[in-house]
Amino acid sequence: MVQIQDIMKDQKTWLFLGGVAVGAAAVTILGSKAARDLAIAGLAQGMKMRDDAEAALSSIKEEAEDAYVQKFRTLAGDDDGKCPPAEIEVKKIEM
Repeated sequence: MVQIQDIMKDQKTWLFLGGVAVGAAAVTILGSKAARDLAIAGLAQGMKMRDDAEAALSSIKEEAEDAYVQKFRTLAGDDDGKCPPAEIEVKKIEM
């Protein structure tokens, strides 16, 4: 016959009971208003970081295109602020 003392000595039993305890604690904690507010704040911060990264990438893209065009204007001797000469193809950077 199996006794309770034998069951409590088994490592798998303790792992199972620990998993049940962690699951119950997680449900309680994640269901709280504080956890919800924290998740919303984290999501908002992530969205702000994404928008900042997109703005920085756009700025870098514009500066790179300007530098590329300026390089060919200087090479062609055309520095009047217009587009590069027709024989030079300006490559567009895709995002």
